[in-house]
Amino acid sequence: MNKINFYKIGLTLGLVPITGLGLILFVFWFGLTFFAHDIDVDGIGFLYIIISVPIVFVGFIFTFISIFQSSIKKSYRPIIGLILIVLNIPALIWILRTHGEISSRAYLKVVNNSDKDIESIKIKEPNNENTFGALSRKGSKIMYYNPDYKSPDGMTYPGIGENYFLITIAGSNLNKKIPRIHPGETHKIVFDQNLNLTNIHLNKITFNK
Repeated sequence: MNKINFYKIGLTLGLVPITGLGLILFVFWFGLTFFAHDIDVDGIGFLYIIISVPIVFVGFIFTFISIFQSSIKKSYRPIIGLILIVLNIPALIWILRTHGEISSRAYLKVVNNSDKDIESIKIKEPNNENTFGALSRKGSKIMYYNPDYKSPDGMTYPGIGENYFLITIAGSNLNKKIPRIHPGETHKIVFDQNLNLTNIHLNKITFNK
């Protein structure tokens, strides 16, 4: 009868959960960055973390036991495994911090339905300016920014105030006020033939529908 390989089982239990959580973050980021689709992963992510904690703990215990199962020459392997499992903690902190940073952004799918090529399009915030390159006629582009606004009293509030598109067409510069958008929202902004803006608030994509 084969002995239980505590090292392989422990390392698998210790590292697979954080890999899955990273995959959930990737799906969330990928949907917003490339399709302006806000996939609601908060619920499944929280549940996944709750389930993963005891699994990782068991993986740590199994890997620790494998130290005594290994020969002296090979005992370095489970020690390295323990270090990798402990690194789950900073990895989890990074994933949560990155998710929070992405969630505080507003993502825009900007569509140019005019018959003019936009040579350059920027988003101007009170204290920041982001350049997103050219936007051809009948084309579209995904953009994001942090919609924090300056008030007359000098305070910064999310979703209150003014942000602008700075666009260049045929060498001329135009400013177009962005409709009020709050942090964490996803919108479709359409430039019509006269370069007026139409704003469509896109809903989250949830897994329970």
